[in-house]
Amino acid sequence: MLHLTDVEHSDIWQDRPPSPLRIYPEGSICLINLAKGAAIAVRGQFEALVIHLPRKHLAELAEQTGEPRVDDLAVCRGMDDPTVRDIDAALLPLIGQDEVDQSLVAHIALALNAHRAHC
Repeated sequence: MLHLTDVEHSDIWQDRPPSPLRIYPEGSICLINLAKGAAIAVRGQFEALVIHLPRKHLAELAEQTGEPRVDDLAVCRGMDDPTVRDIDAALLPLIGQDEVDQSLVAHIALALNAHRAHC
């Protein structure tokens, strides 16, 4: 998830109290594991570009490149990652268009998946 504005939110879990509210600055990213679900409580306005990276895609990328398989990604919240920010910025103009060149989206997605797997 790329935060498009400053946002204040906390994580909500089923088995423990919510985390304290924290400000995540515009341009920061959050990478979470959806295997156990995810929920947040937002104070104010929330604008973000959310991208799902299927485990299957990461496995295929590892297979095609001969790199080690990525079984789990590190969770990070509020991290500054200029590469992800720039890749996501390439996607923003495509949102809401009636027709989008799917090969362009596929190349952008491949770049994002490769970067996340490498990191």
